[in-house]
Amino acid sequence: MIHNNSDSLDFLLTKLIDKKNFYQEPFPHLIIEDALPKNFYKVLSDNFPKPPHKLELYDNTICYTSDKNIYDNKNTHEYWTQILKYLASPEYSSKLLEIFKEQLIKRYPKKFKINELTNKLSIKDNEEKIDSKLTGISSTMFYSPVEKTSIPKKVNGKKLEIHCDSATKLFTSILYFRDMNDKSLGGELLLHAWKFRLPFEIKKIILTRGIHFINSIIRNFQFLFIKKKKSLKYKANCLVIFFGNEDALHSVDVREKGSPVRRSIHSGIHYNEDLWDSVSFIDKKIGYLKNKYEKLRKYLNPTKIF
Repeated sequence: MIHNNSDSLDFLLTKLIDKKNFYQEPFPHLIIEDALPKNFYKVLSDNFPKPPHKLELYDNTICYTSDKNIYDNKNTHEYWTQILKYLASPEYSSKLLEIFKEQLIKRYPKKFKINELTNKLSIKDNEEKIDSKLTGISSTMFYSPVEKTSIPKKVNGKKLEIHCDSATKLFTSILYFRDMNDKSLGGELLLHAWKFRLPFEIKKIILTRGIHFINSIIRNFQFLFIKKKKSLKYKANCLVIFFGNEDALHSVDVREKGSPVRRSIHSGIHYNEDLWDSVSFIDKKIGYLKNKYEKLRKYLNPTKIF
């Protein structure tokens, strides 16, 4: 039997529009404690989907389970299907667009405008509805147990250092499911800010994700330009939401040895094209040189066909 939990989701909507949950610094974001009704949250927590891997094989590593894998699993509780679909739904994204409307127009004036008839956010110089350009993705996110006190890392071994989200990501939502027996310290979500005003191109160089020796050197000196402004604790039934841009800097703090698995829902609302050019001119130049090198290498070592 499928239960209708519209009341529980309406409860979340009411929390979303409560202005006391909205913060401007260091960048616009929402912090919603007790985001879901207690009974609904408890059922979700007690039936949290299993991780995709044996987490014991990874030390302090972030792992995800996609929404499709969760839906396809016959053991998935119906409440999980409902909450994951809701956090990726047009209804949810429309509410976030309304909440962050002013900030989005200020940040992306060439992309968005206010519709004079509806007073809602719309695409500039385009009759197409904004909903048609959005894609919602929800997944469960795990932080594996910690063998050695350290900063969390990705499955590829790369540390989760200070960063901003991808250029297509409009909104990030993280709903925490801390176990009541988890007494560990650390692992807070850290919000950062630039120490001083910098040109856009310089910011891109400092935040660069390109994998080459120049960027490795640059990342070691991020602390000269970026400062920590706010720390958000890993709390049960707490929802954090922010919209993406080059100033929405965040990271995860060091987790202590012995910390158990941490669980959350990670939801992203994506635009169907880049909202900003995230590639620095250094990465572009290196990419250009790599391409030239590959062409030269193929020219000097042509494949012989017999």
